[in-house]
This record gives sequence, structure tokens and C-alpha cells, in this order.
Amino acid sequence: MVLASEPGPTFTIGLILIRIALLCMNASVYMSLPQGRGKARMDMTLDFIVTLMFVIAFFVEYHSLARLPWFEGWRVAMNIDHYAEREGCLVMAAKRTSSNKILHRYALVSAIDIFFGNFYFAAKPPRDMQALRRSVYTVAFFTILHYLLLPTLLSIGVGTKLVSEAVLHHQSLSPTELWILFGSISLALLEMVLICAMHHWRRQPVPSDHYAVKRIKYIWWGICALIPLLPLVAAGILQTINDVDPIIALVVAKVMTILWLVSETAVIHQLQLLHLLGNESLNYSTNIT
Repeated sequence: MVLASEPGPTFTIGLILIRIALLCMNASVYMSLPQGRGKARMDMTLDFIVTLMFVIAFFVEYHSLARLPWFEGWRVAMNIDHYAEREGCLVMAAKRTSSNKILHRYALVSAIDIFFGNFYFAAKPPRDMQALRRSVYTVAFFTILHYLLLPTLLSIGVGTKLVSEAVLHHQSLSPTELWILFGSISLALLEMVLICAMHHWRRQPVPSDHYAVKRIKYIWWGICALIPLLPLVAAGILQTINDVDPIIALVVAKVMTILWLVSETAVIHQLQLLHLLGNESLNYSTNIT
């Protein structure tokens, strides 16, 4: 249903599948809970009737097999704006769920939480460059990456929860807790970089870009490739310390986010500076001629 940009065969098929899922769920309740079989039997009857009516309506409206969507081609109509907004809302919900209210009194955790939101939404390109517009395979990989990103963000919440317990009980972090926190951060960064690559890979730099602009953009891609490795390196260094203070671990994580923000800001600043210099040189040459 989400893939359908307007009511049609794709929307109806999604609706039928939802009804079949509800029918199976009520059947499971009927078999597992004898006390609820009366209510489950009624729900199953209604679900079956509604599903049958949808199937009949579908074949009456689209009676020819040649008109079924899977015979029309591999491409599926999609409301790109709705789908992209839906994935962003899921990321925000997962990030909100993973946030630790106890540690939000510390600016370090709040800054890390804000960083991941900025990292994800800053990578969203204009609508014309959306990964959802490239191909069916890009859409599939884009969706898979988001499904992998959601539990990773939740695992970051688990890591911050372990840090909060260590702070409240004045304990040091164990190697397992250390790797849960930094490993989750590394994996989340990797998945976000891959999502960014789905939008911009083989699109940036543009062939018409100046050599200096291309060099800066390649540097930016290099930074994107290296940023997921920093948490692993930091965790390996901290693991050599016998008693790792949880606040020190948060400071290290915060420093990594600052490095990314500073590097990205520097790249954008250089690109804007080259753009301004290019316009000034163009105006200067125009005035001379």
C-alpha cells in the first residue's frame, strides 16, 4: 500500500495481503487461546468475508491477467516523498526510543543523539537525486539499509544505557560494554554512509565540475569511508586501559562527532568558496571582454 502513489491494483493487493495477515493472526489466537475462540471465530469470519470481497472486486476491476501489475513490468509506482518521509520518521522514532532519559542531563549524550539526526537528514538530497528514483534495485537496497539501521540505533541506546548504569554506580566500563557502544556507533555510521552513497554514488562529483571541486568531493568521499572506522579504533585504544571511565568513553564519542562536523563544514566551506571565486573570475573576464 505504501508503494502505491494512488488507489489502484498495487494498493488493492497490499490491502488484501493485510487482511490475509489479520486472518492468520486471528487463526493463531484461535488455536493458542481456547478462552478467546469465540471472539477470534467472529473476527476470522469477518476477515474472510472482507478479504473475499476485496479479491472479487480486484478481479472484476482488473479481470485481464495482462493488466495485473507484475505483468506490466518490473517497475512499481511509488510516492517518493511519502516513502522518504516514512523512512525518516522511522529513523526518528528509533532514535527517540534509543535515547536515554537518565543521561540526557549530560550534554555529551544529547550531542551524540543530535549528531545522528543531523548526519542522516543532512545526507538527504533534493527530490530529483533521490535514490528512490534511480532503479528498483536501489529502492530495495535503500529499504534494506533502513531496516538494518533501526536496530542499530536501538543498540546505541543499549550502549548508552550501559554507560548510564556505570555512571550511576560509579563503575568502569567492561570491554563488552565498550564494544557495544562504539561498535553500534560504527555500524550506524556505516549504514548512513551507504544510504548517502545510494543517493550520490556515480553522481558526485559531476563530470563538468572543475578539477579543484572534484578533488574536494573525492576528499569528502574519503572522509565518509573512514568515519565508520574511527569508533572501532577508539574502542581498541580504550580497551587497552584497565579501568575505562564511562565519561571518558562519552567524551571520545563526542570528539568523533565533532571531527565529522568540522570536516563536513570545511568541505562545504571550500566548495562555496570555489563557487564564489569561479563566479568572480567569470564576471571579471566578462568585464574585460
